[in-house]
Amino acid sequence: MIYTSYFANFRKFQGKVAISIARAQPAGSKLPERKLLAPSSSLLADWKEGKLNAEQYQLIYYEELLKNLPAVEDALCVYDNAEIVLICWEHSKSFCHRHLLQGFADLYCPQYGIYVKEL
Repeated sequence: MIYTSYFANFRKFQGKVAISIARAQPAGSKLPERKLLAPSSSLLADWKEGKLNAEQYQLIYYEELLKNLPAVEDALCVYDNAEIVLICWEHSKSFCHRHLLQGFADLYCPQYGIYVKEL
């Protein structure tokens, strides 16, 4: 099972492997990274500057993932039998690319039986 969560929740991941899917990690953190699953710097900048709404952000993020679909599938499938937590910065109730990643896996990777769930 693949879970998602945020850095501030990190201490609750007992027995699971935490992997950053953010562009940057908290100071001193040395988690394994899968930056391929993070939004591009330009997408993040446009979002933070209010140039995009949530629907536009999702469309661009999915386009970014689709451009690298084989690598994205590999990044998700590597953890087939492990309990991992893909983490980034936003709190669970905030709009975030990790929630979009859940929908992406459902749409584009169902043949692998990848299930992504928020912790």
